Amino acid sequence: MHRCFLVPEIVDLICYQIQNGDGSPSEWLEALARLARTCQAVHEPALNYLWRELRSLMPLVKCMPADLLKVTQGRFPRVELVRPIVPSDWPRFKENARRVRTFGLGYGVGELTMETYQALSMAAGGQALLPNIQELVWNFSAASFPYIHLLTGSNITTFSLSNPALIPYISTMSLLTSMNTRYPGLTHLSLTDFREEVEVAAISSAVCGWNHFRYLKVGALSNDALVHIAALPSLSHLHLQYRAVDRSHIKYPLSRNSCAFPAVRTMIISSPDFSFCTDLLRSMSPGSSLKNINFSTTKFVPSTSMEWTNVIQALHDICDHSALEHLSLRDNEEDLDQFEDQYPNVVGPKHLKPLLAFSRLTSISLRANGGFDLDDPMVNDMAVAWPRLTNLRVSSDFAPSPRATISALTSLAQHCPRIMTLTMAFNAEPASIPTPTSSPRVSNTQLKSLNVENSPISHAPSVAAFLSDIFPKIATVFVNENDNIDEETELEKAWGEVQNLLWVFASVRDHETSRRLRMLQ
Repeated sequence: MHRCFLVPEIVDLICYQIQNGDGSPSEWLEALARLARTCQAVHEPALNYLWRELRSLMPLVKCMPADLLKVTQGRFPRVELVRPIVPSDWPRFKENARRVRTFGLGYGVGELTMETYQALSMAAGGQALLPNIQELVWNFSAASFPYIHLLTGSNITTFSLSNPALIPYISTMSLLTSMNTRYPGLTHLSLTDFREEVEVAAISSAVCGWNHFRYLKVGALSNDALVHIAALPSLSHLHLQYRAVDRSHIKYPLSRNSCAFPAVRTMIISSPDFSFCTDLLRSMSPGSSLKNINFSTTKFVPSTSMEWTNVIQALHDICDHSALEHLSLRDNEEDLDQFEDQYPNVVGPKHLKPLLAFSRLTSISLRANGGFDLDDPMVNDMAVAWPRLTNLRVSSDFAPSPRATISALTSLAQHCPRIMTLTMAFNAEPASIPTPTSSPRVSNTQLKSLNVENSPISHAPSVAAFLSDIFPKIATVFVNENDNIDEETELEKAWGEVQNLLWVFASVRDHETSRRLRMLQ
């Protein structure tokens, strides 16, 4: 045995690299099993990693004697008991169960029969089957939900539960009302799709009983719960999901400059409109080091220009300009065809200019149902202000004829060398396409995906030639489809021709490069 295997830290790193490498789960599980059989020094560490994460109790139950079990094979295997559990059946189960740290029960991973759960519960005598579990993720599996208490002890720090419609209501509410006493050390909580008034009240009451949250993802919260989490010193990730119907009674409870959410770095808020997000930002201290912000509306009408102005100005005034890296501000993406007159709500350069102060942005996604009205100077300012961009999305289902032209893409190619995906409407008519010049060529090889929204176009070859020149590695060109028309529109045909020509141009370049290399050899 090599001496390096006597160093626990080295063995742990080897196991970690196997588990987090490029292989599939089945591949790294097999590799860990082989490693565990290599020598005594790596046996225990490899087994610890092998059993660290489970998606079902089936692997543990299969560690029990074969004469105890009947396994029904199929798409979703099932295990049932054929005799009572006796004390001598437990040793291998318990030996491996103590290694489990994460348990995620979900749809399609195989299940135990209810009789098996009942037998395990009786035989365990009230003890947790997974005594050292720290993370529990419970999705879809409804029938086994009443036995959730079998799995967990008081060491749980991460709990995730979703799809409550599939779980018996009384069982769900019983869990929600007792969570803070059942799991006192919780630091990460995710409860999605709990939005009924009685559920919100139960979750809000439970949330007020925890003081060490680092990650919180829930639906609506009461004002008392909002005030409580706003003062938590360790909360770094906040995700709230309000519905459009909450608009009549939702009001952010804290005043300006309340020093709220001092440690939050990621903030994801879905609210009826941007005013809730604006008020929340204003309650924080100026210079807050937010890195990731995602605000979206759930109302079924476009956000007004004033709402956009207010939330963007609040971002500018509160967030550290050198900290913010990812920003998403998005209107509801539901079908809004009934709103014909969108243009009074258009978002233009004057509304967006405060965002230019955030020089470290790498990803920006903006969606205004009232439309955007950008021009070439504004696109150039955006490109110069955000040189680290990898993804830029400026989208809308409604917009006036774009003032920004295809020529503006040159600024993005020149000043954003890392940009990989771009969504933006622009005028691609022949008059807007720059003529070739003798100036140094601008070429960006990182952009792979271009979404042109509903950009007007009439001459595909000239557009394709220009795009191929500045973005020679474009692989896909998307256009907004008209869901009400079965046949391909003229706009879709034109941009489809652009994509085909881009592929041809790329192929020709590759052949030319290969030919030149052969000539140099």
